[in-house]
Amino acid sequence: MSDKNHTITIFIHATLPLGPFLNIPLVKKYAWCPLGLNSLASIKEDFYLASMAMILCDQDPELFNKEFFYLFGWSGRLSMKERRKAAQELSQALSELTRQSASQGISISFRIITHSHGGNVALHLAEFFTDTPPFTIDELILLACPVQKKTELYVAHPLFRTVWSIHSHIDVIQRMDPQGLYSFLESLHSTGLEFTLSHLRTLGPLFSLRHFTPSPNLRQLHVKYPSRDLFHIEFILGDFIRSLPALIRYMNDDQPSEKHSHQEITYIIPPITKT
Repeated sequence: MSDKNHTITIFIHATLPLGPFLNIPLVKKYAWCPLGLNSLASIKEDFYLASMAMILCDQDPELFNKEFFYLFGWSGRLSMKERRKAAQELSQALSELTRQSASQGISISFRIITHSHGGNVALHLAEFFTDTPPFTIDELILLACPVQKKTELYVAHPLFRTVWSIHSHIDVIQRMDPQGLYSFLESLHSTGLEFTLSHLRTLGPLFSLRHFTPSPNLRQLHVKYPSRDLFHIEFILGDFIRSLPALIRYMNDDQPSEKHSHQEITYIIPPITKT
């Protein structure tokens, strides 16, 4: 029996461009990810998200080991149904990975890093565990996640031990998804026009939000460069990715008092030497 304990990091990508655009070679190179749970060590194709993962592994091999780094690919469609379907597939993959590791005497923990709606894929995981889950997510790191009524309460689910919501205050794309329109159409279909119009206030805000409802296991960080905030795409570009290991260590070292645990923290990204 092995006494090894491994931290497995999984990156979940954002919403993808529409199909025809994804067929453009340059767009595919920078946006695409193979479907399902893919070990970085087994990936042979040259595409940006794999390169981004390698930046993390090279920047801080102690936090990110290539042998235990995975990319999770999903359809990337702008659809709650698709995000929930992806979460179901991911839950099955993580349960199987946990089972296989236990059979080998290996203890594993999970760190999930997401960009944009990849965060809602991760939050939907909570829907598939009404009882004690077979695993826990020790760290859920949400980069520029659109905060939506359907998933934000899942932050407090016992599946997630610690959740960090990392965002920028000028990121308009984070808030563009019209979640209220989807709720309106869903209610219209299921309850009819009269009921829907009389209960508009219960449908939630029209657009996605930037901040989650406070939860004891949640920290919300406003990140910025010394001179400006970040744009949405910058959360997966080289400069920020190289700074992410230091940010994770900062978050792990920071133990706030109970009365300050719900306050948003501003983190200024220091200059970093590229390797």
